[in-house]
Amino acid sequence: MAKRHQSIRNIKRYRRNFKGLTLVELLISVVIGCVTMAAATVVILSHLKTTNTVIFATQIQRDLSRFGYLINSEAQESCRLQSGSAPANDTSCVPPTTSPCNGAVSTGTNFNMLIPLQVANADPVKRVITYRFNSSSKQILRDGPRILSTGRLDTNILNNQNSGLVLDGVTAFSHTVDKDCRTATLQVTMEVPTISTPPISQAFRLSVGTSEYIH
Repeated sequence: MAKRHQSIRNIKRYRRNFKGLTLVELLISVVIGCVTMAAATVVILSHLKTTNTVIFATQIQRDLSRFGYLINSEAQESCRLQSGSAPANDTSCVPPTTSPCNGAVSTGTNFNMLIPLQVANADPVKRVITYRFNSSSKQILRDGPRILSTGRLDTNILNNQNSGLVLDGVTAFSHTVDKDCRTATLQVTMEVPTISTPPISQAFRLSVGTSEYIH
């Protein structure tokens, strides 16, 4: 019984000592909590923006690497490079007297490759691959022979695959074909889809790899 009375006295003493929070103290606590949450939100959003920028930039570099591998591989199979209008199929690898390769920077025009292809029991045929920039869709597209499962190019013109998407998110595409029509420099610029992030630009140096059909 004595223990019970002692417990009751302790509770009453605790109630007298605990005065609780005033309205001002409560408001200050709420303000401090809001400020802390706002600061934490800013830090989190900044971290997410930085992370997204890194992710986008990494993906763009991968896309550019794949594009560079493809266009370099096809340039190595070609015997002639040309800006602007594409040469006709089975055109000579030797540039004409009035050369379409003038060493000037070409922006917004097509980039073409003339590629000799072996045909069983027949003379080689020459096919044209064109890379063109669609500024409205921000895409680089490929027109020309389809790539077979073996990695070789299809010689049948009827099987050509046009408007094949090669690169997306491109803001600029320019190329300079040297006067020999055998070397060229391509410049590709891609946008990073985050605010206040500069675009990524990369240059590709190309050289033809076929000379046995040049007469």
